Amino acid sequence: MVSVRTWLLFAFVVACALVTVSAVADRLPGAVTSSLFGVIVVGAGLGANLLATSRRRRRRADSPGSVERECADAAAASTLPVSLVLLVAMGSWLAITQSLTAASVAYGAAMILVATFWVSYARARREF
Repeated sequence: MVSVRTWLLFAFVVACALVTVSAVADRLPGAVTSSLFGVIVVGAGLGANLLATSRRRRRRADSPGSVERECADAAAASTLPVSLVLLVAMGSWLAITQSLTAASVAYGAAMILVATFWVSYARARREF
C-alpha cells in the first residue's frame, strides 16, 4: 500500500506544478512558460522512472531469472525494429516536406538507436 500512496503523492505534486504554471502563464513570457512545462514533464518522467526502479528493486523483479525481467527484455527486443521503421519513415516524410534539418535529426536519432543496440549487444556478449 505504501507504493500506491507514493505514486498518488507523486501524481498530486506533478499536477500541482502543472496547475501552478498554468495559473501564472499569462504573466510570464511564452518561452519561460514553455521551459517550465518542459522541466515539469522531464522531471515527472525522471521521477516516475526512479519510483518504478525503486519498486522493482524492493520486489526483486529485476533479478535475471524473473518473469518480469524476461517480459521486459522481450518487449524491448520487439520494440527496436518498430522504432527504427518509425524514425526512418518520419525522416522520409520530413525530407519530402522540405524540412531537411528535422529530417537530419530523425535520421541521426535512428543511427544513435542502431549504435546503442550494438553497444548493448557487445556489452552483453562480454558478460557471457
